[in-house]
Amino acid sequence: MLLKYLTILELVFFILGITLPLMIVTEFWFFTNEISLIHIIIGLLTNGEYLLGMMITVFGVIIPLIKITSRILNFRHLNKLPLYKFSMLDIFLISFIIFASKFSQIFNAKIDIGFYFLLASVLIGFLQVIFSYRKNFLS
Repeated sequence: MLLKYLTILELVFFILGITLPLMIVTEFWFFTNEISLIHIIIGLLTNGEYLLGMMITVFGVIIPLIKITSRILNFRHLNKLPLYKFSMLDIFLISFIIFASKFSQIFNAKIDIGFYFLLASVLIGFLQVIFSYRKNFLS
């Protein structure tokens, strides 16, 4: 029962994480943009970057949603797929942007609240994987 509540909490945090701003980018010390994962995907697709936009959509939104909903609906056959490996893709991409901003005089990027919700969702997912392996190992 605890795992079901954790999964629902993971879903709520995931939805908040992809819709709320992940980071704030300041360019030339004057222009500020709040960027969410949904805005990144829409921006990539409207600017013709279809491959990158679809990759981020699949690995950043669709696969995590499949993973979370399969645990909520108790689809056991999806547990055999290593979907948890793709959970950190968004955080990995954001870390590159933050890293690049530290070496640039043109723009600065700061982590915002959506990043923390997304990170909490990923950590809850990892805890569930650990608990399920432990439960299966002890049974």
